[in-house]
Amino acid sequence: MRPSERWNETARITLRRGRERAGHVSRFVLRRRRDALMPPLRATPLTVFNVAIVLVSVLLVVFVLADPYLVAFQRDMHPQVRGFLTFVTDLGKSDWMLVAAGGFLLFQLFRDVSYHGVRQRAAALRASAAAAYIFVAVLGTGLLAVILKYGIGRARPRYFETDGLAAFHPFSFEPSWASFPSGHATNVAALAMALGLLFPKARVAVLVFAFWIAVSRLATRSHYPTDVLAGIILGCAGAWIVARLFAERRLVFRLDRDGRLKRRRIRESDKS
Repeated sequence: MRPSERWNETARITLRRGRERAGHVSRFVLRRRRDALMPPLRATPLTVFNVAIVLVSVLLVVFVLADPYLVAFQRDMHPQVRGFLTFVTDLGKSDWMLVAAGGFLLFQLFRDVSYHGVRQRAAALRASAAAAYIFVAVLGTGLLAVILKYGIGRARPRYFETDGLAAFHPFSFEPSWASFPSGHATNVAALAMALGLLFPKARVAVLVFAFWIAVSRLATRSHYPTDVLAGIILGCAGAWIVARLFAERRLVFRLDRDGRLKRRRIRESDKS
């Protein structure tokens, strides 16, 4: 067999394997029964109202006490420091997060595990589910942040001198009027929350990483403190809710005796 024919045959086998495994994974997810021991994720109107009041109050305090005074700090920052933080802030884009999680998921779907044992196959399946969780958490919260920021239409800090602190142009669909909430802060907070839930021992490292991304958004005159704080809240809450929904179907996560989310282990085999 010529090299080109061998490559084409390998490609066909790989694609067929990927389609078959994708179908297997989709059927596996759809057939997962809800965990009978886990209370459903519900929020009463009173709970939603109380949470909304607390969040709005915190954001208003930051809006009044922090937003106006950070503008001068942003304007007078040393150029080299600004340049470094401009490099750091690009790490908050969701592109590389989605490519990494999606690429790992595709790799798990298309790689040949036929020669592995049952335990190794289960590990590959759980790794695929974890990658899917990260992908859904980052993508979902990122899309919600985009909808909110263009719907609210808050001006960027560079317009503070001309338009003031509370300048809004809803549904303008212009990046200059899309400050609240910060998309970068939302993305990195969702990623940090997801990784912190999946790898508890790495929480300090991912939190430090997320902190520098958040600080960089302030230093580059891209966002006010309220924008970044709102993005952090949105990203963390969104990733936690997605993890909770996964746990209800006994995917990736579970609840411990204290009601905290924990990652499911290989030894916690459950038959669906």
